[in-house]
Amino acid sequence: MELTDLLGVDIRSKNVAAFLESRSAFVDLDALEADGIVQKRYLTAKEQGLSIVANPNMAITSLQLYGQDTQGFQQYSAALPHNLIFGESSTEARKKLGMPEKSGTGKAQWDRFDMGKYYLHLQYENDRLVLVTLMTPAVVPGGLKNDPPRQS
Repeated sequence: MELTDLLGVDIRSKNVAAFLESRSAFVDLDALEADGIVQKRYLTAKEQGLSIVANPNMAITSLQLYGQDTQGFQQYSAALPHNLIFGESSTEARKKLGMPEKSGTGKAQWDRFDMGKYYLHLQYENDRLVLVTLMTPAVVPGGLKNDPPRQS
């Protein structure tokens, strides 16, 4: 199963459980952390460098893959999408992905790429890749829908 196959799937599904088990991330899916403001659900596996975000309908909207010691996470150890490598520069990432549809700086330098069915958001520290986020179009800034989960 590809990471992108999880986007839009119910976070409580057997496919998500199988994915987490394949990453040795044993978490209690009945104890999802809730964000009371926007009613997102978070599933965090810091030792595996992974965070999953779902909307109020329990559909996965984002997968966050962390580099070593980024926000207290261990490094995500499986292959990153599009042959990206933690620690590579924004120039190296852009050689693989083309020019981003949007970029910015502020708290961190970042690039966002429209991949068709999903968006890929890359965050850099000192021009080194530290965080990869795959997200549905609904959660890209400006997208406010809470799509129901699709069947996996």
